[in-house]
Amino acid sequence: MTKKMTSNLDNMNRNPTGKGGFQERPEDINRSGTWNPKMTFGFQYRRFLNMPVKDFRKWQRETPENERTVVEEIAYTAVFKAKNVFRERQEIANRTEGMPKQSFDATSNGQTLIGLIQINEVSEEPIKK
Repeated sequence: MTKKMTSNLDNMNRNPTGKGGFQERPEDINRSGTWNPKMTFGFQYRRFLNMPVKDFRKWQRETPENERTVVEEIAYTAVFKAKNVFRERQEIANRTEGMPKQSFDATSNGQTLIGLIQINEVSEEPIKK
């Protein structure tokens, strides 16, 4: 005869009232069941950046507003402005290529700063003030 062993976690009912989730918020259900990458800014930025200039200019004239998504409209406007506005160019570059690495110097006149960071050992005793 074998003994069935269960842990306390197996016996816990994490939602005893049964409230929450999609029963309470059916509008949050993803009905298609899939994530659509076309609905992201990064995808649309890359799409417009890779278009020939002639096609890029033609897109706004020939794509009716009732067929455009808001993400497409915002991405188109940002890419259009990026030719002249540095902040727009920076935003698009960060979204499509990733944020550039940034470093900082934690020295003072070339000397390492000591004592700014205090690391405490984890203890079960309460901290006394």
